[in-house]
Amino acid sequence: MTPDIPFEINSGLIWDNPDGFRTVSGPDICDKARWVTYMRRVISDGTKYYSLEWEEGNTEYQDASDEVSAKEVWPHVVQVIEYKDTPNEV
Repeated sequence: MTPDIPFEINSGLIWDNPDGFRTVSGPDICDKARWVTYMRRVISDGTKYYSLEWEEGNTEYQDASDEVSAKEVWPHVVQVIEYKDTPNEV
């Protein structure tokens, strides 16, 4: 285990949560390159949040790293404005 990370970091974390954890966000695309897509998923044990990041190959012939990184993260409220083709209803 990595210091401050209370679970074993391995490629199985891409699909499964460690015991006592649940997914709170993702998986989401963080960035794209020509050959790989960088992915992120956030899990929580109810008190702390951890970001899991990995890369996936963009084609069936493209190998990506099997490494998964994990770090503690904190939630932040973000306001988003969307533009739609209908006026707001009052």
